Amino acid sequence: MEAFLLKLGQWFFRYRDYTPIPIILLLFIIAEFNPVYFFTGISLTVIGELIRIIAVAYIGGISRTRKGTVDNLVTSGPFSRLRNPLYAGNFLLSLGLSCLSGVWWFLILYLFLFWIQYIPIVAWEEALLEKKFGEEYLNYKKAVPRFFPKLGKAGVSQGEYNFKKALKSERSTLSTVIIIYFIICTKFFFWNQLTEWVRQ
Repeated sequence: MEAFLLKLGQWFFRYRDYTPIPIILLLFIIAEFNPVYFFTGISLTVIGELIRIIAVAYIGGISRTRKGTVDNLVTSGPFSRLRNPLYAGNFLLSLGLSCLSGVWWFLILYLFLFWIQYIPIVAWEEALLEKKFGEEYLNYKKAVPRFFPKLGKAGVSQGEYNFKKALKSERSTLSTVIIIYFIICTKFFFWNQLTEWVRQ
């Protein structure tokens, strides 16, 4: 069972840019404008992307790898409070996009699919890091939570970060988010009104 979980995690990690495509297409089809959902979604998307940018500033371009190779164990910045800040950012960003659906059941579907994908990914990554860094990673694993941020003083050095490179690395994510919002807003504020006008 564990071997299957790790194999599944490796597959999801490699194709993580493509697995959301079906649910995004479904979002385009079923999205209904709801002001509460819409503005909540914008807020969550912005917060999620900011978390991603901060995390990428510390971890660097390795966040875009498809093979899971890593040279250094990053334990500073947001990684001193949470072992997976990038995925926390992904969760909030994607939850924000899911809010654009305007319907509650789509959020439930998103939550289910997110954990189906990321639980195996995290298990696979942890196995790789434990194998590569051994005791160093085990100590880090004991000190820092996996999914819920460590509050209070982190007690880990600040480390190096580069926000300029982070913004450059995040261009593809930002572009994708902007395109999704553009399509959804076009549907909400132009296409729906146009179809109603044609029917009159």
